[in-house]
Parts: sequence; C-alpha cells; structure tokens
Amino acid sequence: MKLFSRISMRTVCSTFLLTCILAAPPVHARLYHPSSAFFEDPSTPEEQNALQAMKLISAPLVGGATSDNRCLGCHTPTMRLISDWGDTAGYRISCLEKTKNDQGQPMTAMDKVKCLRGSSEPPRPYSAKRLGLLAAALKHPSILQIFKDAYGEADFQAQYDQMLSEAGMPRGGHNLLSATESVILYDWLKAKLPFIDKYLEHEVTPGSECAPFVSPKLAQYLDDRRNLNWAHYHLNAGTPFFGCEVGSLSRDCFKGKDDEGNDKFPQTSDFYFSWRWNLDPNNTMRIIAKTPRATSYWVRSSPDGRYVGYGLASAEEIVQPGGEKKKYSSMIVDLTKTNISGSSKGNIYATGRYDPAFTPDGRGFMLHGIGDDYNAGICPVSVLKNPAETTLEFNESGCVVSGNVRTYQSLGSSLGGTDTYALTGTYGPDDAGGPWAALSRRDAVASWGVRSFIHFTRMTFDGANYQILNPIDLWTPFSGDWTLSPSSGMAAARTSGMDVATGKLKQLDYSFHALRTKPNGTLELERLLSVCNKGSKGTFSLDEQHFVYHHYVEESDFRELGFFSPNVPEFQAMLKQGTSNIYVLDLRTGLTKRITSMEFGQVAAFPHFRADGWLYFLVRDQATKTEWLTGVWLDL
Repeated sequence: MKLFSRISMRTVCSTFLLTCILAAPPVHARLYHPSSAFFEDPSTPEEQNALQAMKLISAPLVGGATSDNRCLGCHTPTMRLISDWGDTAGYRISCLEKTKNDQGQPMTAMDKVKCLRGSSEPPRPYSAKRLGLLAAALKHPSILQIFKDAYGEADFQAQYDQMLSEAGMPRGGHNLLSATESVILYDWLKAKLPFIDKYLEHEVTPGSECAPFVSPKLAQYLDDRRNLNWAHYHLNAGTPFFGCEVGSLSRDCFKGKDDEGNDKFPQTSDFYFSWRWNLDPNNTMRIIAKTPRATSYWVRSSPDGRYVGYGLASAEEIVQPGGEKKKYSSMIVDLTKTNISGSSKGNIYATGRYDPAFTPDGRGFMLHGIGDDYNAGICPVSVLKNPAETTLEFNESGCVVSGNVRTYQSLGSSLGGTDTYALTGTYGPDDAGGPWAALSRRDAVASWGVRSFIHFTRMTFDGANYQILNPIDLWTPFSGDWTLSPSSGMAAARTSGMDVATGKLKQLDYSFHALRTKPNGTLELERLLSVCNKGSKGTFSLDEQHFVYHHYVEESDFRELGFFSPNVPEFQAMLKQGTSNIYVLDLRTGLTKRITSMEFGQVAAFPHFRADGWLYFLVRDQATKTEWLTGVWLDL
C-alpha cells in the first residue's frame, strides 16, 4: 500500500519535537513540562534512599534536582520505563528471597544463581533485559555472597565477573554502581519504587497517531545520491565481492560449486527447514554460512561481503601462544575460509562484546564493549587480512579504543573524503530473543522521551591510523534507535507514541532526517519523511535508496501473513515461540515489501546490504538450534 497518500504536518507533539531539535539545547538542559510539584528535602530515611536511588538511574526529578547522568547515553528513564524495569527487577528479587525452590526444597545458592540467569537448562548468558533495574545493582553484597556460596572461594570470582560482564549496567564508558550504591538501589526496588510519584518530573506526552509525511526535499536528496554513493564507488573501483565470479552480474553471485558439483551456497528452497523463507520467487535467497557459534545481538558485514562480525552468546576461551588462556566475546569471520558446515578456519576472535560495524568505504571496522569501560574500538580492515591474526586485541597497528562512541552505533563515511562518522544515541536493545530463548520476541519498545538525544562522532583516517574526536550532542525528543546513512547525509529513527487504549508507549513511525553539521559546530536535523511502519532498528542500502529492518510478528499481523483469524493455531505459535521477518522500504515511493516468510520459532533479524545490492541477514531456527547467515538478491 502506498503510504504517501497525503502530505501533512504532524501533531502538536511533533511540532514540539521539531522545535526542540532546532533549538538544540545543551545535553544537560531540561526539556520537561513544568511540574506543579516542587522539590522538597526528604524527611525520612526511606524517602532519602528512594530519592538517591532515582538519582542513580538518571531519573528526571522535579524542580530541576540534579541526577547522575550515567544512564542518559542509552536510555531515557521515563515513568513507564522505570516502572517496567522495576517490575522485572522485583520479580528477580522475589525469586532471590524465596525460601523454597519450585520443587519445594530449600533454596540453594545455585538456585539463586538460576534466578539471576533466568533459566538453567541450557545455560544462557545473563541478560540486563531479564534483570530490569537489578542489572544496575549487581554489586550488592548479598549477590556477591550468593556466588561465593554457589561456586566456592576458588571459582566464584570468574563466575561473578562473567555476570557483571554480560549483564551489568550501566555501560558505554560508565562505571558500574558501587556496592554501596547497589544497596541503595536494591532496597528501593525491593520496596516497589516508593516516592516515585513525588520526585519524578512529569514528562510531555508524545503523540498517539502517526501522520505520514514527505518533504519535497526528499526527492532531491535521493537524486543527489543516485549516482554519488558508496555502492557506485565500489562498483566503479572494481571491488571484488565475496561469492561472485569476476565479470559476473551481481544477481549471478553465489552460484559456485564445490569439488563434488554441489552448490557452495545452496538455495533456501533446498532444505526442509528453510523452503518457505523466500517469499518472492523473483528473488534469489541462499544460505551463505552457518554461524560458528551462537551469536549475541546484531550481525554486520563489510561492504564487499567478505567479513562478517558477530557478538558471541558465550565467551570463547582461546589458548595464547604462551599457553595462557583468554576469553573472547565476539568474532570477525572471513567467509572465504568458511562454509555452510560452520568451519572455524575463518574465525578471528576479538576483544569486545557486540555491535560489529564496518565503514561504508571498506577501510575500517568497529566493535563495542571493549574492556571494563565497554569502549568502542576501530581498526583498519588491513588488520583482518593479516593471515597471522587469529585474535584481535584492538592494540594492533592502526587500531584505537575510545569512549567517545557509544553502543548501538552506525557508521558512515564522507563521500570523497577521509572522515568516518559514528551515530549513537538513545536506543531499545534487541537481541532477537537471545539464542534459543523460549520467550515471545517483539519489537523493542519505543520508550524514549524528551531527554532522548544523539551523539555524532567524527573519526579521521590517514590511511594507516584512526583518530576518534569528541562527539557533538543534539536533543532528539521521542526519537531513538538512530541509524546513519552510508554517506552520513541522512539519519533514521524510530519515534515514540502513546497507545491511548492501553496507556503504554508504542512505535509511532520511522522518521528520516537530513543531517548537517553547521558552521558553528552544532548539528541540524530536517525531517524529510515519516512512514507509519513498525519494526526494529534498521539500516540503509549503500546507494541510500532503500531502508531495511526486521519486525516481530504481533497479533495485528495475521491478515498480512495470510491468516483469516489471529486464533489460527499456526499464527498463535508464531506469537508464542517468536517469529520475525525482513522488510525493505523504498524511500522514493514509500512502498514497503516483506522479503521473508519465516515459520514459528524462526527469527530473521539484523538485515544489512552490502555494496552490490545483496542483502545479508541472520536466521535463528529454534527447531534445529542453528543460526544461518543468509543472503538474498532482491528484484527491486
């Protein structure tokens, strides 16, 4: 259905949003609706503790009272978000403080570890998502004692550190709360968030209805990028693309045969578990590789499709040349050395935890979550081409590690220049349910409020070394999950809205903005497009004409998926076991096309284009307990 049936300005909320963006107040300025309440000093110890706990999680307080700002780089702690986090934390705390387990036996320390993990068989990583605000209070002395009792003096520290590494909050260059601060927050959570109504500022409410919008300037932007973009650069430069014969058309890639005459990259229609994946017979969909390990959070590949980065669901222990063992939590895979059986020959294990990204110019790559401060590291791709490299520490020649780039980053490169840019900001984390989690998966809640903002960081590259400069900050009220276009000229976001019927936040739209750096060093956003779609954080094609994302099946999707009722058992299985599909939005026409037809328990996620137009995405298949890197050539 064409979405641009009319051009309309947005609601009063959106007018407020535009005003806030153009005003661009400093990061710590307040954008809250004036409250009738005023700040009063707490009169009881319980009230003092509650106020201090709210400050620790960067809650916006009445009367302009100062909060700790350590959580603001990733989240906007609204009343609804804090309440949801608090409910999740309260559930975990009640589990920790039970006297008997589910079998009626006395609770052991290991039972309590399972409470924190959220499951026992098979063990899965600790997750902040499953801990709520308790993820910020993990240094509470009682939790440390649980690990001592469960694992013993000899082994508890490694297990405890693993939990802090996988789930401890906050991140992005900020220290975890101390033991004393953890006690303050834990006690407030255990008491079910008392005094939150008294001290939390009243926010401006976002709009409730999406109004499609297209600016006349959008067509001009797309015209400017039609022949001047990173896709054309790589094609004109003769960049060799993985899986393609020299001189072949892009649509004919991945047709190679092995020594026995079998397809190296079989079509998804060749297997029982994937025969329905390709929705459009005009498209070609192939399995590129089996992931070497269970992955964590998103997947991204180099613009030539050769290298692909994964966070790992559990750290891999690698023996160093001197015999010492070291754990690595992510990897870059050279697809020229692997295959669909999951060969490990192309694995390069890396320091860092998640968020792989490659620069559109093909010269660099980045991983996040490095070290105790969870910083970002960027290196030249030449590091990956060194056959001697089997592990990456981000201290290799040309690499740099910095806290100036936050998590959930996207990268762009200036056309014809030497600069690379990173865009980060408020986000909703999406790990596609985690590996084999028997939980319903859904689009991350668009929970950001008026304190949402972005960081735009410039990085220079002299051909051998990167330098990361200080970021520029800009308020972007009610907008999050920002993505930067390959040329850095456009940015896309998911916009928060209010569901009037339930009183909960929802995704209002995807909005697209021209992004410019002004002569005075500040940023400017100008809205070009709003589309009333729902989904996850997306990515641009390298020619910037399309935008791709995944969307988890929800109850209102039953007709689109071909069911006459949401009560059909197969559709209910999709909702219960988790299913997601890949969608491509044509930015010029506003038409959205679903690419995949996944079955229940199959998650297609983290789609991204390479420069020649092939689209990569990850599939997690609950039934076979496998993950596949999949590629599709789209008949766009």
